[in-house]
Amino acid sequence: MTLPMISAFASTAARIGFVFRAPRRGPGGGSTWFLARLVGPSQAAEWVYTGRVFPAEEALAAAS
Repeated sequence: MTLPMISAFASTAARIGFVFRAPRRGPGGGSTWFLARLVGPSQAAEWVYTGRVFPAEEALAAAS
């Protein structure tokens, strides 16, 4: 099991997504617990349940 970190690194050209748990499969990998606490429950739900791939700038803005 991987442990959560306080620091995360991504290139400005990075694309992030929770596509391994596409909408019909449901969330996994700690995304329901850690992600919701980092970016808020509504933003986390949108990212996890849609399976959308988004730019690193959007992730940074949501985590700020």
